[in-house]
Amino acid sequence: MTKSGMGTVKQAWRQWVAQARSTRGQWLGLTLGLCCLASYLGWQNGLGRIDALFYDTALSHYRIPADPRIVIIAIDDDSIGQLGRWPWSRQIHAALVEQLTRSHPAAIGLDILFNEPVEQDNDLSDLTLAKSIAKAGNVVLPVIAESSRAWLHQPGSSSLRAALPIPLLAANARSLGHIHVELDQDSLVRSVFLREGQPATAMKSVIPWPHFSLALLEAAGNSIAQAPLPGQRVPSYLSNAANQLDWQRDYWIHLPFAGPPGQFTTYSYAAVLRGEVRPDLLRDKFILVGATAAGLWDAYPTPVSGHAQPMPGVEISANVLNALLQERTIQHAKPWQNAIFALIWPLLVMLMLARVRPRVALLGVVLLSGMVMLLSFLALRYGNDWFAPAAPLAAMLLAYPLWSWRRLDAAHYFMHQQLQALAREPDWLPQQDLSETDTPRSAWQVFGPLRDPLEQDMLQLHEAIQRIRDLRQFVSDSLESLPDATFVTTLDGHVLLANRQARQWFQKLGREHLDSVLLPYLLNETTPQDSRPDFSWWHLFEENHYRRYAEGVEGRDQLGRDLMIHSGPISAARGQTIGWIATLIDMSAIRAAERQRDETLRFLSHDIRSPLSAILTLVDLQRTQSLQLPIEQTLAQIERQAGRSLTLADDFVQLARAETQEYQFQHCVIEDILDQAIDDSYALAIRQQATITTDYVDTDCVLIADRELLLRALQNLLNNALKYSPPQRTVLCWTRIEPNLTSADLIVGIRDQGYGIAAADQPKLFRRFTRFQHPDQPRIEGIGLGLTFVKTVVEKHKGQIEFTSNPGLGTEFRLRFPVRLNTLPAVARQRETAQTSSHSPR
Repeated sequence: MTKSGMGTVKQAWRQWVAQARSTRGQWLGLTLGLCCLASYLGWQNGLGRIDALFYDTALSHYRIPADPRIVIIAIDDDSIGQLGRWPWSRQIHAALVEQLTRSHPAAIGLDILFNEPVEQDNDLSDLTLAKSIAKAGNVVLPVIAESSRAWLHQPGSSSLRAALPIPLLAANARSLGHIHVELDQDSLVRSVFLREGQPATAMKSVIPWPHFSLALLEAAGNSIAQAPLPGQRVPSYLSNAANQLDWQRDYWIHLPFAGPPGQFTTYSYAAVLRGEVRPDLLRDKFILVGATAAGLWDAYPTPVSGHAQPMPGVEISANVLNALLQERTIQHAKPWQNAIFALIWPLLVMLMLARVRPRVALLGVVLLSGMVMLLSFLALRYGNDWFAPAAPLAAMLLAYPLWSWRRLDAAHYFMHQQLQALAREPDWLPQQDLSETDTPRSAWQVFGPLRDPLEQDMLQLHEAIQRIRDLRQFVSDSLESLPDATFVTTLDGHVLLANRQARQWFQKLGREHLDSVLLPYLLNETTPQDSRPDFSWWHLFEENHYRRYAEGVEGRDQLGRDLMIHSGPISAARGQTIGWIATLIDMSAIRAAERQRDETLRFLSHDIRSPLSAILTLVDLQRTQSLQLPIEQTLAQIERQAGRSLTLADDFVQLARAETQEYQFQHCVIEDILDQAIDDSYALAIRQQATITTDYVDTDCVLIADRELLLRALQNLLNNALKYSPPQRTVLCWTRIEPNLTSADLIVGIRDQGYGIAAADQPKLFRRFTRFQHPDQPRIEGIGLGLTFVKTVVEKHKGQIEFTSNPGLGTEFRLRFPVRLNTLPAVARQRETAQTSSHSPR
């Protein structure tokens, strides 16, 4: 053979070995081996005594009723006591036959041996018995082998010869029948052969002697005797006679017993002889006469009686006759049928073992074993066929431990390999000192080198699992600690993990649960800022598109929050993409700061420059002699524009201070601050011809506040109430306390009777540089920072600002501050409850 040919053979051999070592190869090999074993055992008719035990158990629960046409005339102890010692004179038997003949039975079987003549020369008992038998015309006599223990002979042995009744009796009998039974290896009678004996000549191979019960049916002219006989034809292990003249057997049947001894109608021999049994009880009956007295009868153990209570031979013949009459003889399955029956079950078990878990597999093996025994019993019960269950049971019970051993070996090998591979992986976690209690220990560990390899791998697996748990906790905590909303999704975008910020983000949008929700579907409610017409949120979770958005995509959600969304793939150890990680960065503060910066630049470039430009214009006019204004008018204009600039700058500075400067908190009485604000607005109230009234309630509480900033906030509200009201109107300043369980809310209100605020403008009321002009109101100077300042100061005091406004009726602002009751310091002044005063222009 060439080298290339040798290489091909070696390669094929290695492939075959690798296949045999694989799980599939091992499964196929084990399945084939078990099926061959089961088939072989089934072909051999099972496992002998084990199958016999199953058969006996099934037979004890399968009994056919005793046919009432069968009657046993028992030579019992009572008959021995009345008629004398055995053997009796044949004249007594003749009298019994004559007595039975008068009852017109269907057939009479005398299970009594008459194979020797009477020795006395003047004894005519044989002749008398022969005449009685001839007169009856339906008497069957037994045939036995010459050996007294013929059932122990070797099949095919030529030493067995038929022992017939004496010729005088045989000639007058209707027929002869053998009374042999088949003893199994455990000495129990389970079966008989319906025909046994020696052919008359080599050329005539018909087996002459029917079974005693079959001969009774023939004597009675029953049609069952004329039909094809049941039973197995010439079993192969019994049909091994040396020649055709040796003892042969055929039509092997197994008996369905009617039960333990005593199931058939039985009358005492002596009672029948004396005529004590009515003739109608024996008419058309199959009469079997035989011994049941102790020491006389041939007794055999059976599956339904056991060794403790053997069954008389005459009753075994009655059971054979009972089975033939009911056509319910049992036949054992043929070898090829048993082989197929045994083959099916290990194949089913192996198919199950390959697909289910060990615990379920054990339950399945138990169920299949029970099913084998159940099917064997059902086949016996309803089909009169017996399939040996021991062979498939043995194969199935072998399959589970063998396959479990293979699984354990494969699992051990796989676990060892994976642990080695895992040990080579880099460890991201810091090393920890494990205490003795962190790792389970066993008795094997004390022996050092004698430690079980499997247990070593189990300990390594425990440590590896613990490290994986630590790593999982590490990743989970890291994800949870990220400052931005972060999601981990599947390939198709279903949310697997979401940190606290992500959950809080969508809870504000009404999404309580994010598990298994499609993240692109959630983002569809966010308006993207991407200008590309083909943009879709799904592109962030598609390998063909996500790189186009590496810098992120901006959007705005339903609450007006600005966000930046980044996404990236998550890869497994082998490099394939298995999911996505997405981050939502809240850009609201940054975008708000940018908008504030732009607004500030617009303010600096327009509102502050405008008065300064007006002053420069006035200066230029004064330099041109032809355009000069009166000096007083010029100074008044310059003063007004400079004052306007100063006011704008002061408002801007105060707002910046309110937003950034550290507050100087102290104990304050809100009524004092409100009174001072009213005093500071006195001049404006005079110009507006307005009246300011107060309605204070004794609060008995203290407000911790920055007095200067809170005073400025109240001044802004009071000035707005005066400026945005027609002349000669009233402004009400009031305070209230709303107590709750542990604290209270101090409410400060300022209500005017001014122009009011339109409903469409109310949502924009607190925006920077936002001003509203009522059609009927005069133009009022300002840049729209007053209410922004008020809101900022109130929120810095952990308070809330509320308002209600109706166009044409006026507006009411309410400042709500949290306070504690009964904490007013000594510097607070006492006021009368529900004190009301009026502040007119003073």
